[in-house]
Amino acid sequence: MDNFNVPEVKKPKTLFTRHENAVRFLTLFILGVLGYGLSMIGKIPGMTVDGIFPIEPSDAVVLAAYALYGFWAALFVAFMKTGLLMLTFFNAIAKPIPIAAIFSFCMALFLAFGILVMDKSLRMFHKNIWSRLVSYLLVSVFVSLSMLSLEYALLVPIAFNNYQWTNIYQVDTAAIMSKYASFFPYPNSYDLSMLRVFLPYNFIRNLSVCLIYEICFHHLIFKVLKGGLFTENFFMNKNDLTEEKLNINLRKKALRSAQLKEMKERQVDLLKKKNAKK
Repeated sequence: MDNFNVPEVKKPKTLFTRHENAVRFLTLFILGVLGYGLSMIGKIPGMTVDGIFPIEPSDAVVLAAYALYGFWAALFVAFMKTGLLMLTFFNAIAKPIPIAAIFSFCMALFLAFGILVMDKSLRMFHKNIWSRLVSYLLVSVFVSLSMLSLEYALLVPIAFNNYQWTNIYQVDTAAIMSKYASFFPYPNSYDLSMLRVFLPYNFIRNLSVCLIYEICFHHLIFKVLKGGLFTENFFMNKNDLTEEKLNINLRKKALRSAQLKEMKERQVDLLKKKNAKK
């Protein structure tokens, strides 16, 4: 019995088991569907900018996906949400250049990237609620300015050019403002009109998304993470996560060794009893 060798447990090839990966994918799928549903029916009542741009919180699921599984998971949820919207409103969205879909996906992309920078560089989400609120403000400013640049240079010119490819340097902005005067609050200035129309909308929308995430998702997600359900804690650093997985593997190996030792002892006792009878 002393010479009995316990078979070595093979080291797993991947960090997560097949079951864990299946649960992760199912969770992201649910978040994508939830984001699609919020886009359809979740517009905040009475909240619009200039009476034409509704505020809707669907990008909160992108933050939830980031909190659970990281940046690429957030992009997956954003892509899935946008894809479902395109399938639903194909006739309205499927222009030569689908501006609405590009706008929705880019908004989520900039949001996920801003959160990534705040999380990895400044570690704002490891601190108290006031630090998180400051980070939400900074992320909202970043997304607002990034989207404003995209809207100014590409999205608005393309939209007013019958959804054909163009940019700010190839269109006659004076002619566009004359034709669509009701859209531009400053008829003589395309630049000021873009600032007046889109900067408030982008900022209010993204700040609303961050606050809704904080209220509805943040505490729920970290209760789930603390309980060990559905996921690994993404906000643990890489070394901690590796150490945790090693500890789990060691516990499994120790348990298996104890079971094998117990089986060997039972076999020895059984042989002794048989020899005693003879």
